[in-house]
Amino acid sequence: EQSTLSLSLKNIDDSVFALSLRIGYDPALVEIDEDTSFSVGDFLGANAVALFQVEAGVIYLSITDIAGSSKALNSGTVGAVVVQGLSVGQCVFTIAIDDLRFIDAAGADVELADLEATEVSLSVQ
Repeated sequence: EQSTLSLSLKNIDDSVFALSLRIGYDPALVEIDEDTSFSVGDFLGANAVALFQVEAGVIYLSITDIAGSSKALNSGTVGAVVVQGLSVGQCVFTIAIDDLRFIDAAGADVELADLEATEVSLSVQ
């Protein structure tokens, strides 16, 4: 069966025009199709474009507001990832906090205080 994981951000006060992150998961339990499994959310606006790549248990995601007309929402959905179950088990999706980057309109890193990333666990039956 398929399931959808939603990636969301909350309470971002700084101007963010792009972000990049890496998510680890167990490829023995779920499959993610690089070409069809990701849809962009509303966090960076209607003109956002994404680069979504999948390699053996790692998702690489970069999203940019190509219009650059306004700051991202304070809270919103970055995107959704469709996963296909392969084997019975508990698949944990972990955002690598060291690889999580937020970028402003000038291309500089935005440092966010008190940043927290939570793991998501998906039960494959």
